Amino acid sequence: MLLFFSASFPCALKINGKYCAQIENTTYSYQTDSVCLIESFALINGGETRAFLTEERFLKNPPEFIVVTDIIGGYFIEFIPPKPIKPFNILAQEKNDYLIATAFYDNGAKLSIETPYSFYAEDLPINTESALIECVNLGGELLVAVKVKSESTWLLVFAIDNDIKKVFSANISEYSFNNGLTTKTYLKDFAKHTVTKTWEYKNKSFSLASIDIQKKKGFNYNNLPNSLKAYAFFEELLVGGNILEFLTDNMQKKADKLKGYLGDYFGVIPPPRFHNQNAVGLVYKKTSSFYTVRYFCPTFIGDKIDNLTEVK
Repeated sequence: MLLFFSASFPCALKINGKYCAQIENTTYSYQTDSVCLIESFALINGGETRAFLTEERFLKNPPEFIVVTDIIGGYFIEFIPPKPIKPFNILAQEKNDYLIATAFYDNGAKLSIETPYSFYAEDLPINTESALIECVNLGGELLVAVKVKSESTWLLVFAIDNDIKKVFSANISEYSFNNGLTTKTYLKDFAKHTVTKTWEYKNKSFSLASIDIQKKKGFNYNNLPNSLKAYAFFEELLVGGNILEFLTDNMQKKADKLKGYLGDYFGVIPPPRFHNQNAVGLVYKKTSSFYTVRYFCPTFIGDKIDNLTEVK
């Protein structure tokens, strides 16, 4: 079994009591045939020491400070940065005659919304020191929009009535309210897609009304070799774009079944070195801290995909 370790912050790694590496935005690999004792030491202010055994019950159900991806034949283990020790701090606040909405830091980023009839509180989806809160009126109903930003941007929207209900939560790049909600997401895939979605608000919920998907100006899939075109195909399918240009006539007849066959994946990765290097890895979320990967190998006729085969 091959283990890969990664962290986005300075972190010292020990395996079976022996110091192995310091990792920060890098990956360390370790080959083993037995259960190991792993110790990580966060080399930052407020850092923590973490220890665990690489047994199946841990790897399949890791604690909140670790994310594990089963890459079939090995595991990718990512250490999550500890929450920095900081004093209580209000990040953003919106007040009116009816409510008080506050984004604040208190051992992590949090949100509270208070009205004369209800109180709501939750942890924000990312650790952040940047937040924006605004009140919005849609169709005569009061909404609270909360934007939080770190390495990514999240938008959360709450319907305010006698009860407080979260009606929208997504990782986006930009948003605007105009009779409904419009979101834009700029992706870092091959085509540098821009995904624009419009959402209709009705009965205290948002439903997708339209979607527009654009590639970077001047980008042409035909300029990619087949080995990279395979990745671009899976990315195009993931965003809901036009995949027909990738497929042979025979495969186009099955295009509407591909999403069901491949399942609800959220990421596209290259295979580790011990897998078929012609395959492409698709990442699936099982829990908030455990992911799995399936590998698919495309068959090309000329520069078009004619078949997809799952490889174990």
